[in-house]
Amino acid sequence: MKFPLSRAQELLIDSQLWELFASYFATPKIALERIGYPPTLTGYHSELCPLRSQLSREQWQEIEEACALGREILRSLQTKFLNEEITATGIPRGRSRPERESIPAQEWRRLWPNFEGNWAMSTVGSYDDIQLIWHPPDPTKAELAEQLERLLFDWKSKGESRRKYLKEEVRKHFGERVSFRAFDDAYHRIFQKRRGRPPLAK
Repeated sequence: MKFPLSRAQELLIDSQLWELFASYFATPKIALERIGYPPTLTGYHSELCPLRSQLSREQWQEIEEACALGREILRSLQTKFLNEEITATGIPRGRSRPERESIPAQEWRRLWPNFEGNWAMSTVGSYDDIQLIWHPPDPTKAELAEQLERLLFDWKSKGESRRKYLKEEVRKHFGERVSFRAFDDAYHRIFQKRRGRPPLAK
């Protein structure tokens, strides 16, 4: 699934968390504008910065609560980038003839996303016209792994644990859908046996 960064708030951020964050501002549009920049001395409420010496304890508490929610929203999105659940491309800013390129996952440790403007910035570089690709977990892989482990557990309950024999049985049952690595991982979990060659005798 491919979409611009400007839709990340709609598609990737927990709706209840976002609604709670937006409740600290006059409109959701203002909330979207404010989270696109690092907090000021008065957090995301930059309009209160000139009045900060006059703010009440309750106002400071609201500012801090909004900041905490903003951090949580951006942290959850950053985790998706770092885990490569989302990958991104963008046009580097400041080049004479910029071309779209992939944004390395680790750069999202420093990049600050601006949803409204569809760009992200950091102290070392910025990207415009950011496009995201979402790679949601494949449910069929999880189901296949569960079926594989269930089959191996059935064989274990019958007293069968020969790895080579079970690998052939699994291949007959699942065909090419189960890789050797997937079999090895499942076999290790079910039989708790070390993978690879046994250690050399001393």
